[in-house]
Amino acid sequence: MHTKNELIAELDNRKRFSISPKKHTKKVQIALYFFLASVFTFNTYLLFSSKITFAKLAIVGAITVLAVAIYFFCQKRIKSTIVKGDTLILKSLNKKSKVTSLRSVKSVHTKSVLGMDWTRLDYTLDGRAESAVFLGHSNNIPFSPEETIKEAVYWSKKRKANLKPGPVSAN
Repeated sequence: MHTKNELIAELDNRKRFSISPKKHTKKVQIALYFFLASVFTFNTYLLFSSKITFAKLAIVGAITVLAVAIYFFCQKRIKSTIVKGDTLILKSLNKKSKVTSLRSVKSVHTKSVLGMDWTRLDYTLDGRAESAVFLGHSNNIPFSPEETIKEAVYWSKKRKANLKPGPVSAN
């Protein structure tokens, strides 16, 4: 998909398209494993560079707990996103998928840092407020993920409005 017109045609035809880049979950998973490995390497270096003291053990323990907390937070919150028809499919790094309607999307915010788009998506699922984060490059789709999701929500609501019956007249 290279142009905005192709995106609108895909939305109108209710085709499946991915907002996240290809192999998004694998790349993020590898980056998280690399992060954990580098933290453990740094901790090992810190422990064995000189005498082991209780202060060093406390620092290494705090760094380890923080790194593991960041890992599990990312594991739970970072998802890949696919739109198909009027549904939004969110697949997390631990392979759990959630499917919700595009009309349940409450807000979408994208921030770009060093060519990476960090998009936060707030939606409701079974009456509960949920949120998801996904990363991507802005060159994957014609415009930002925020605009893409907003466009998909717009087309979903437009299709829903066209299905409503018109006014009934008694002539």
